[in-house]
Amino acid sequence: VLALDRLQSVTPSKSKYKPQGNFKPKDFFKYSLGITQVHDLEPEEVVLSFTPYQAQYILSQPLHHSQKVILQNENEVRISLLVYLTQELTMTVLSYGTGVKVIKPKSFAKEIVDCLKEVLNKY
Repeated sequence: VLALDRLQSVTPSKSKYKPQGNFKPKDFFKYSLGITQVHDLEPEEVVLSFTPYQAQYILSQPLHHSQKVILQNENEVRISLLVYLTQELTMTVLSYGTGVKVIKPKSFAKEIVDCLKEVLNKY
């Protein structure tokens, strides 16, 4: 993963490119939501509850390949994901506004609440 938008100049190398034969992108990003890859974290089960309106989008466009529907009724759709708890996950959850609630893990739910409190304090 390279931050290509931050490159200021490029200089050709005299070295020959040698690909890493054992690199498997699918495995490398297996628990990543987006492009953030975290080497020192373990993936966690995240359970999210969506309103029926938001659920339409989540069911048609899954957030992650590990997404599983664990509850679906007229009031909510709950999904589980096995992912790293990253800033990208936080931003994704916050983007659904009142249409989502973090059920688990409690530490992630608290992180979302703390973030929302911080946003409110700006107004």
